[in-house]
Amino acid sequence: MKQILFAFLAIVLAFSAVMATSPQPALAVGSDAWLTPGADPALTVKVVNVDDAAKSAPNWLQQFSEGINISKPTQICYPFRLGRYHWVPQILQLTDGVWTKITTTQEYLSGSDGIPSACAAPSAAGTFALFAYYNGPIETKSVAGKLFTVSSWTVTVEPYASGYDVSLILANKVNWKGYYPTATKLSWGIRMCWDGSCKNHIEGSKAINSISDPYAQNFDATIFTDSNMYIFLSEKSVCEFKPFVELLDASDNVLDIIYYEDYADYCVS
Repeated sequence: MKQILFAFLAIVLAFSAVMATSPQPALAVGSDAWLTPGADPALTVKVVNVDDAAKSAPNWLQQFSEGINISKPTQICYPFRLGRYHWVPQILQLTDGVWTKITTTQEYLSGSDGIPSACAAPSAAGTFALFAYYNGPIETKSVAGKLFTVSSWTVTVEPYASGYDVSLILANKVNWKGYYPTATKLSWGIRMCWDGSCKNHIEGSKAINSISDPYAQNFDATIFTDSNMYIFLSEKSVCEFKPFVELLDASDNVLDIIYYEDYADYCVS
């Protein structure tokens, strides 16, 4: 019996020693997202607010995470589902108020069926944050010399609970060449559907004419900000969620409409 007990204790002690010396994934303190896979157990991490500093980042990049501060060089990763939808991740390092690009890759930490993550392996300790830019197709509609376009969309989401919390939606550089004088109004909003019941919710509008809005208009429509309501996208349910911009005539007939399709099958709370 003593031999069995000693053998068992030896196994437990050996296992404990291995666990103590093996690098373990570390979750940043106070964060549900930042990971440091295979980090040295002596690594210390903390979440820092970089929202004000992010304003000095290149204007073609959108902020997608809180900041993470690491005490020594190690791999850092942040879940980035939008990497599947033409968004290119870029992790930046903040030093004395200046942002510097760090080589960033997209990896599947939990297998190819999981959510992609944006990862970097900085060569020094410091503060970092995830940014990204859209590099997908430009949506264009052209009918008999009429052109209705959205040059790009800005959609900012962050992981939350079992889905994603939306904080900002913009339709960037909307143009409507050739629709004068029929078109008199530009509107924008979100199409929402539940159980087959759909409605286009208008969030804003703008009167247009050839004098005040000569081509190229390049109008930026703020479709949603987190100050006017709460949007939560869940991958577990199926409904319809489509930001849009549309052109209307004087009788409010829709002449043309452009939808953003990336979240078409997500539910909205």
